[in-house]
Order: sequence, then C-alpha cells, then structure tokens
Amino acid sequence: CFPNSKYVKRMFAVDLTTLCLAHSVVVPPVLSRCIDEVNRRGLQVEGIYRVSGSHEQMDKLRKQFDACSNVDLSQIEDIHTVAGLLKLYLR
Repeated sequence: CFPNSKYVKRMFAVDLTTLCLAHSVVVPPVLSRCIDEVNRRGLQVEGIYRVSGSHEQMDKLRKQFDACSNVDLSQIEDIHTVAGLLKLYLR
C-alpha cells in the first residue's frame, strides 16, 4: 500500500518513507534543495551549521514548503537561514 501525495500535504513532520513514497522521490525536496544551496554558496562561510539564522524567516520557508509552493532558496540572503531550515527539517 503506497501513500497518495494528495493525502501527504506537508513536507515537515512527515515520516521520510511516507513522504518519499507519496511524491515518488528518493530524497525529500527540502533536503536536496537546502543541501544544494548550502553547497553552492555556504561551504566557505564560517560556522555554517553552528550560527543561527532568522527563526522568523525559517518559519516562513517551512510554511511555504508545507504549502507546496515554489520556494527559491537562492533569494534568501543569509545562508545560515537555509542551513537552519535544513537542521529544522532533520529534527
């Protein structure tokens, strides 16, 4: 029995297996997009996974991902916010 994507409406706080099966992906989109963005412009930043980003902006991004809207992480100025979103997802 495979979950249907119309019943899995969120990206955050969903079992990884359920999310991947419902959306027919190997890696959840939040993970791949955050990792790609950190690799693209954050590897030379000191304390990339240690320094906190904007909690307000992370919450806004989380809501956008949960609403399945197109989220452009390259528009986020502070790379620490993107790294923080990745950490929030993994929690």
